[in-house]
Amino acid sequence: MKEVRAGLFIGDATDSEIVLSSTDHGITHLLSLVSFLPASHGVPTSEHITTEGVRWKPLPHLTRLWLPWDDTAEQNILDSLNICFDFIDEGLQHGQVLVHCLAGISRSAAVVIGYLMRLEHLSLEDASSSLRSVSSTASPNKAFLDQLRLFEYMGFNVDKTSMIYKKFHLEKLGELYGLGKIVESSQFAEDPALNVPINTAAVRYSLLYRCKKCRRIVASGENVLSHEQQGGHFHVRKRGMDTLSDNSGSVQCTSIFVEPMRWMTAVQEGGVLGKLSCAGCNVRLGSFNWAGTQCSCGTWVVPAFQLHKSRMDASKF
Repeated sequence: MKEVRAGLFIGDATDSEIVLSSTDHGITHLLSLVSFLPASHGVPTSEHITTEGVRWKPLPHLTRLWLPWDDTAEQNILDSLNICFDFIDEGLQHGQVLVHCLAGISRSAAVVIGYLMRLEHLSLEDASSSLRSVSSTASPNKAFLDQLRLFEYMGFNVDKTSMIYKKFHLEKLGELYGLGKIVESSQFAEDPALNVPINTAAVRYSLLYRCKKCRRIVASGENVLSHEQQGGHFHVRKRGMDTLSDNSGSVQCTSIFVEPMRWMTAVQEGGVLGKLSCAGCNVRLGSFNWAGTQCSCGTWVVPAFQLHKSRMDASKF
């Protein structure tokens, strides 16, 4: 167990056992980032498990939060960083905090690095270096570092409205789908026809896409995802030999690519690919393909939720 900042410690599973078996250490908050915990740890029953982890008091003087993370490339830590940070802040206000995983190398290091980045506005490199000066073995896996880089790009804040986050979120949905897991509709963006507040200043400055036939809103500018690859974190690519992929700028995109939304019934039904039909009049607006598709400009987008411009009108009202 090594002290990173006053009252903030990083450690491994053995350190957590020491904390659970003694009161001499001064730890009041224990953040556990491991795949599973033994029954002897007194984990609450399943009805207490939420998307924000499992929180309980295994001892009168100790508050514990468990997030069942795997040390894998598929693990999404970005969505839980604020939960971890809030727990650390709470612990430091009332005592001392131990952040641990199995070996104290990857998962716990990722959270502590992220916390230092937010607390001291350090770059990913500087925060990593600061932690390694205390714990030389600290080394988050590449996927965790990539997510921390996105955290840095978003200004040390997990901003779920930013394009950076939306592209990351879509990539993670694609990974889940590729693994054969169910993608819940709650993971999709809200229906803009139901969510956009009409006649407000925000709407007047936001581009709205409407079905040409029935005028239903099918997307807003906030739902559109750029083709341009940002820092290598979104799976888009150019076909090197395709004449449409030149840099002349003369080829215009005939479609927009958007995040999956809750009006997309065919997507919610679980197909790999299919048509995207207007929820108002059922006219075809485009298509989707979890394996990706190519835009008229030559860019491949993976996964792809494509709406044809010819089937919609775009305006700021």
